[in-house]
Amino acid sequence: MDKKDSPRRIEKEWVDPAVRTLSEAFKDDPLFTWLMPDETVRRSLLPKFFHYRIMHGRLCGEVYVTSPSVEGIAIWLPHTEIDLTDEIMTKSGAHEFVRAADPMILKRLKTYGIYADDLHRQWAPFPHQILFLLAVRPNLQGQGYAGQLINAMLQRLDREKRPCFLETQSFVNTIIYQKYGFAIKSQGRIPGTDIPHWAMLREPKYHAAARGSC
Repeated sequence: MDKKDSPRRIEKEWVDPAVRTLSEAFKDDPLFTWLMPDETVRRSLLPKFFHYRIMHGRLCGEVYVTSPSVEGIAIWLPHTEIDLTDEIMTKSGAHEFVRAADPMILKRLKTYGIYADDLHRQWAPFPHQILFLLAVRPNLQGQGYAGQLINAMLQRLDREKRPCFLETQSFVNTIIYQKYGFAIKSQGRIPGTDIPHWAMLREPKYHAAARGSC
């Protein structure tokens, strides 16, 4: 694939390969191994989880892929659309995941959600875009796909003068995101775990200095 190609807005027929890319990328991720400790259960639930997250992105934000083969995928949400209403849960298929997950998984998800939401409100109490999920198939990482997905949106956010917020549990990711202009605003641990958690914010280039440490 030509890395100069622009990301494509996801089509309905690309959702299944996008689910596979996300499930493969996050199958051994510390957050998801904590949420779903049993590997067999995790392999069964991750596709359901990521399917509704993709649909949430399609309904309320923007989902881009590198190509129909979905080497990589990025889900972007405006700050007003981060919460899952019952209507969105129904339309996105989230209820199917909830029915399939056991109570302990749902309890851990709630713990994480409260923690992450508090940090989000603290560090981004103004209009902004959210890089909700970014993934590249493990065997294709380091080949420019992530940059392809990120750069196009960040250039647009600069034109629109909008900040961008994200959260990650990977120190390596923080280094990568800093190269794109994101600054670490908070570093902590998910309650009751040893899993690190970073909140990061990128100011649009035109007024990066104007907002200061907001």
